[in-house]
This record gives sequence, structure tokens and C-alpha cells, in this order.
Amino acid sequence: MIKRKDSLKKPFVSIIVPVKNINKNIKKSLIPALKKQTFKNFELIIITDKLLKKGPALKRDLGVKKARGDIIAFIDDDAYPDKNWLKNALTYFKNPKIGAVCGPGLLPSNNNWKSKVSDFVWQSKLGAGGAGTYRSQKEKKRFLDDYPSFNLIVKKKDFLKAGGFKTHFWPGEDTKLCHYLVYQQNKKIVYDPRVFVYHQRRPIFIPHLKQISRFGTHRGHFARILPQTSFRLRYLIPSIFALYLITLILLIKSIDLNTFYLVFLFPLFLYCFLLLLTFIKVLFKSKNILIPLFLLPAIFLTHLTFGIAFIIGYFSLKLKQ
Repeated sequence: MIKRKDSLKKPFVSIIVPVKNINKNIKKSLIPALKKQTFKNFELIIITDKLLKKGPALKRDLGVKKARGDIIAFIDDDAYPDKNWLKNALTYFKNPKIGAVCGPGLLPSNNNWKSKVSDFVWQSKLGAGGAGTYRSQKEKKRFLDDYPSFNLIVKKKDFLKAGGFKTHFWPGEDTKLCHYLVYQQNKKIVYDPRVFVYHQRRPIFIPHLKQISRFGTHRGHFARILPQTSFRLRYLIPSIFALYLITLILLIKSIDLNTFYLVFLFPLFLYCFLLLLTFIKVLFKSKNILIPLFLLPAIFLTHLTFGIAFIIGYFSLKLKQ
């Protein structure tokens, strides 16, 4: 733990990291990056399974209970911040209307090609879809009403007023918190590209798709209970696409071919065309033929997985709050 340096002028920040065990990234990347912070008035609280053998949301809640800071900075155990991370974020909290600040998670330079493919899924407009490319790359400053907790900095008093994450559901605890901040406390959440961290990507295919499945289930669940932030067309499109493909397979033998090709195959041709454009763009950007070749099936499987998981999450009544 980094000891508090009391100051009448400076805020004090509690950085909270939920993790099963102290891992390699925390030792070799996160802690060294925190030592390089230009803003020094903070403490680091790592909640492991030894303290609480529960999910990340409840670990973060426990971390806040132990925190001495008036600002809470959430970051994942597979991420580490830019040296000006806290300095840039804290400029906003002088404004009482600001409840939280967030920023993108950039791919570390030492990731392998499988993780780079996953990163290009998140960076491409076709691949990221409703999630938004601004989460994985630097884009213009904006206000948001939902952002993941891999890089989310919140006023402690607003967090406590919201009751914390107060959920066993993961991922998705951040959606509930952001919804409360924006729509019940009337606070604003600022996205600033200068408040960035480096964030590992799940490599393709299985680890990446498992993560997408969790995201889809969570988003579908919240589309039902918190429609203001989650029942949006951009989150529905992958489900519509999945249902379209299923319909395509079921009807292919029973529809007149001329009508079928003109009406039913047009969306598929358009999708393939967009995949081709993404392939060309990523080929020039990555200068590695392997990445766009694997990117195309990765995007397709991402959409299919998210779409099906969204439907399951929307209709499931067994998900914990």
C-alpha cells in the first residue's frame, strides 16, 4: 500500500484492484506504472480471494469500504495506467456535476498476434458495434452514461450514495453504477482520451468468445431491467443478425430462388462487403496478412456469440442482481 500524503489542497485517491491472486501483471506492470504517476497522493488497495472469495463487483465494494480516499479509481488486474492517468482525471472533479471520469484501454505493445486480432475486433466499427470503438482507442472527449470498470474513476460520496455496485452479477456491475449516477443522481460521466490505461485483450478464439458471451448475457439482462442504457438498437443488431442467419438456414429450401436471392441474401452480401472493407483497412494498418485473415472469422463469431448471449440474458430470470 502506498501511504497517504496529507494535503489541504490535493484530493486523495484510492486505487482499487479486484483479483484472485497477486499476478504477474500487478507485480511487473501495474505497480511500476503507479510509482511513475505524476500525481502521488494515492493508496493502492488490492482485494484478493484471501480477503473475499467473491466476484469482482463485491471485491470492489469491499475495497471502497477500506478506502481512505475521497476519489475511487477502479482498474483491472490485467491493466496498468499512463503516468498522467490520475493527474488528467482529477481536473474534472472540481466540478460538482461530474460524478465519474473514464478513458480508453489501449493494447500493450508486447501482446501476441492472437491478442492483436482481438484488439482489432474492438477497434473496428464493424467489430465493436454497440460497445463503441472509443473503449479501445483514443477518440474525442464526450459524455457517456455507461462505461466498464477497467478504467473508471468515481467520487467516493457519489459511489456510496449509489449503494456501491451492490450486485453479484459480473460483468455488468459498472452498468448499474453508471445508470444510477446519470439517471438518479443527475451526474455526468466524462470520457477523456488522456485518461487512458493499457489493457490486455483476450486472445482469439476461445478466451475472446467467452468474454463476449459474458458481455452479451449481461447486456441482454440489463436491456430488460435498465433499458435506458442497454435497450438500444446498437446492442440489438447482433441478435437481429443471429436470428436472420437462423431464418436464412430454415427457409433456404422453401423460398423461390429469385425472390430469395433478391430479398433474403442482400443483408448477407452487405455484411460480407463490410467484412472485406475491414480486411483491407486492417491489412494496411497491421501490415501482417495473418491478422486480417483471422480477424474476419473473429468478427463474425463475435457478433454471433454476442447476439445469442444477448437473447439468453434478456429472457433469463435466474441472473443475480
